Amino acid sequence: MKVNPSVPKVFLFTDKKEGVPLMWKALSVSFSEKLSLGIVRSNQADVCHEYGVKKFPTVLLTKANEKRPLVYSKEFNYQE
Repeated sequence: MKVNPSVPKVFLFTDKKEGVPLMWKALSVSFSEKLSLGIVRSNQADVCHEYGVKKFPTVLLTKANEKRPLVYSKEFNYQE
């Protein structure tokens, strides 16, 4: 799958070893043309370090024209 560089990317940083949360799957379908969603596991230390993630779960939004990612700090639920 080719990712459009102008589409914002949303990363779920998780300490779960495997699987994709159902909510993450639902969001990927709902926002398929508007956002690219991905998962970063806690054992991917280089990526966690690059984004400064130390607490799991963490959701970060990156935009093509922004240097710093935005941290999602609201409650993790589908409606939010």
